[in-house]
Amino acid sequence: MNSSIRRLVIMLESVLPTLNSTVYFKSFTGLYNDNPKQISLLLHNLHPEIKQIWLQDNNSKETMPSYIKVVRPESADSIKYSFRAEVLVDNYSGVRVEKYPSDSAFRRILAKIKLRKRKGQLGISTWHGTPLKHIAYDDPNSKEKESFCTSTDYFIAGCQLTENSLYSAFRNNIPVRKYGTPRNDALFLSNVDIDNIKKKIGIPNGFKVFLYAPTFRNDSNLSGLSQIKEINFHKLFRVLAQKFGGDWVFVYRVHNLVLSRLNEIEIPNEFRDRIINGNKADDMLDYILCSDVLLTDYSSSFFDFFLTKKPCFLYTPDLAFYAKEERGFYINIDQLPMKCACTIDELYNQISQYEQNSYLENVDQFLRYIGNYEDGNASRRIVNDIVDFINRSKK
Repeated sequence: MNSSIRRLVIMLESVLPTLNSTVYFKSFTGLYNDNPKQISLLLHNLHPEIKQIWLQDNNSKETMPSYIKVVRPESADSIKYSFRAEVLVDNYSGVRVEKYPSDSAFRRILAKIKLRKRKGQLGISTWHGTPLKHIAYDDPNSKEKESFCTSTDYFIAGCQLTENSLYSAFRNNIPVRKYGTPRNDALFLSNVDIDNIKKKIGIPNGFKVFLYAPTFRNDSNLSGLSQIKEINFHKLFRVLAQKFGGDWVFVYRVHNLVLSRLNEIEIPNEFRDRIINGNKADDMLDYILCSDVLLTDYSSSFFDFFLTKKPCFLYTPDLAFYAKEERGFYINIDQLPMKCACTIDELYNQISQYEQNSYLENVDQFLRYIGNYEDGNASRRIVNDIVDFINRSKK
């Protein structure tokens, strides 16, 4: 669709009436995962009469449930539902968002006309995790003289740290509700079929899972690629077996922006069956549920993993640069429940010296420190909001 036709479609859809009992979901650029997925699943279970629309792009590896209508990015249907669905759910800062120069009155007026919150439409943004690193306007890479408008009505948060960070990062422009994090609801369940999830994502039975999930850096080499090259898998598997017992597989899940470079990861022939691509499924939740140990750095995944009380380690060879130059943090990283390993040998030593009781005590203390209010009911709270809004519009 060329830009002129797109503008015409937007103008038309922005004035047509909203579509009753219709919810439009968007996760990242078009995946079936994260917080929106958990909300969608519960919404269908409790209210199958409500129509669901999902944006799905070519990077998604999931087959959508039959009750979902799929639309493609930049299609006429994606514009239609993003402007006219009665409820919009996304995991960033709004389905319709536009930045503009703060000193341009014309651009501000144009953006607010094009992306205004429509009467009779509810926008819910879940974000995608508890931020350790600076985000949005707190990110030193952001443009100081930019402003934004959005179609969303509120964010949700799973702890006080997330709430404070969202208010700071978005200049107090979007309200935050203390609902919990929908993608973490499953971490409170005792009846999850782990064997079935492992089968789905290609993890062999009989092995314990060491998950490596680094965050994205401005230098994609440092976004997991160079770190994996440093690992001596003989030593890593031996240290894990000595500390925790069992046979292990290493699952690496890199950021979406690094996927095009996965072929650069060289896997030793002898470990070809034990080093597994963790980007074969859209949803990080599947991997967290299956993993026995998490290794990450500045990713929000460790906040989720703490809720499982399973061991977590941090490998941060670029800590000083990342903290001072690239992004910076919302909290002092020394306050985390475990120490950062800045060399690969430090990582092996920290695994060997892991002590469960002190770790669990540190995790509990940290969850109190960040003001955790996760309880496994976040999806239900949002579904209640969606249904209440739809029901009120019928009156």
